[in-house]
Amino acid sequence: MTNLDITDPPSGQRLRDNVATLRHHGRADQRLYYSVSMLQRQGHALERAEKVYRILSDESLTTPEGRAAEICALRDHCRTLATLAQEAVDSIADHVVDCIPGRNDTSELQRNLLWHFEADLRRIAREVLDDAGVDGAKWMVVEEYYNQASKPDGVLSSDLYYDSVDGGAGRFPADTERRRNREWVDFWIRALHGCPGGPTLFHPPADWQDWSHCPSKLFRTYDSHSTGTNNPIVIASLLSESGAQKSRDDLLGLPAGDAAILLHKHLNNAAFDSDNLSSWTSSLLFAIQYAIYRCDRFRLSPSDVSICVLDPADFPRGQFMRDMTLIRAYREHIVSEFFDFRLNRDDYNNGEYLSQGRVYIARRSCVATLAQLEQAGLYELYPQYADAHGKKQWTNRVLDLRALWSIRKPTTTMAETETALRIAKKCFPRFGAADMALMLLAFRNCPLNGAGLEDSGFAEDHAASQYGPVEVDRYRALLVKAEEIRKDDNGLFSDEDLLRKIYLCAEDEETI
Repeated sequence: MTNLDITDPPSGQRLRDNVATLRHHGRADQRLYYSVSMLQRQGHALERAEKVYRILSDESLTTPEGRAAEICALRDHCRTLATLAQEAVDSIADHVVDCIPGRNDTSELQRNLLWHFEADLRRIAREVLDDAGVDGAKWMVVEEYYNQASKPDGVLSSDLYYDSVDGGAGRFPADTERRRNREWVDFWIRALHGCPGGPTLFHPPADWQDWSHCPSKLFRTYDSHSTGTNNPIVIASLLSESGAQKSRDDLLGLPAGDAAILLHKHLNNAAFDSDNLSSWTSSLLFAIQYAIYRCDRFRLSPSDVSICVLDPADFPRGQFMRDMTLIRAYREHIVSEFFDFRLNRDDYNNGEYLSQGRVYIARRSCVATLAQLEQAGLYELYPQYADAHGKKQWTNRVLDLRALWSIRKPTTTMAETETALRIAKKCFPRFGAADMALMLLAFRNCPLNGAGLEDSGFAEDHAASQYGPVEVDRYRALLVKAEEIRKDDNGLFSDEDLLRKIYLCAEDEETI
């Protein structure tokens, strides 16, 4: 976390070099300088530790009495070293707070808010850096500040401050409260975009409605031929790969004409150096077919094509935005039959979402290869995916599969529920096995046990929703039903039992 190495025996030279660098750069936090300086002066503790190490390795170097004395003396040095190390760790977290981008260049009101939340800011910094370990970075801390400031129930919600100084909610007009809250969130957006290496968020005007709604899962299919950086650590746009500062510019902050052109080029599958967008989908059905198609097109091994899955709720508000929301916002700024096609053809709505710049997915996602899906039983559950001709198609094949699987199937077999659970457990272990199995089973229109999906607020023939195509809405309805069952039965049953409570299951039969 600190990047300060105190393990160089016996002199701790690297630590002294770090302290010299800290002083040379003129860092404002004197406590940090003092704490690290005190820590670097403990070189004699490391020397004694080295001596004890040699004694333990070779008993001939001293008498038993001398050995015991050296070990006991080391204990006191270790206690001092541990205390100083903890002080340095705390000072580093405090330094992050003191160096929040834009902290010293803001309004008096924002400074009052920062002062009011000082203790919370320092506590959050320590918790985030402790959790991140050696991968800790300032942007992670500021991202959590933004999360807590932008949520109505967040510990940094500006309402908490205004309630304490204004005598309670409702004293000021609603538009005044919204404006003040917006200014506080705007401050954290600017701070986050000012952190090196951090994410770039969509931050639309205040009058945009319901723009941040996301489905419970998003997927990205990628391989060595995909644009940008794609791995289990980060998904990054082409523009951010070069380290260009422009990758930190929000698309929504660009001139409307420029933003419309960039959006059109990206959605039209054009690869260009200034592309700062990456595409995701809410449809696992679509993501799998895309993986199969890319495997065939580029003659790749199934083990070389990956599907990343994540929960948008684990990311800050504005990390992802629906393509349709952006298309509607910029439609009038560009003459495009393509935009019209995307807006008017619900059958080609595959639940696309976009991200900007770098998206750090480590510890917030899981990645499975097409080979892992195949080995877990993908073609047992859906043999249509294995069709040789179908592997050469992409969006049109998705249309065919969606139409085929929307025909009501009489029952779901126990073998199908078991296969879906096996795929979920082996390929998506980060997420609940039953929930991921429901997503897989939702590809197909199957009757539920005791009630149809229509009774859960879903109609099979309704148009694609704001979240994506029919199977995504089908899955959302299944989650509602699963939650109802969990509440009624206190969750005291296995994943297998849950699926059988949801679906009208039959003994094994030939899959349709």
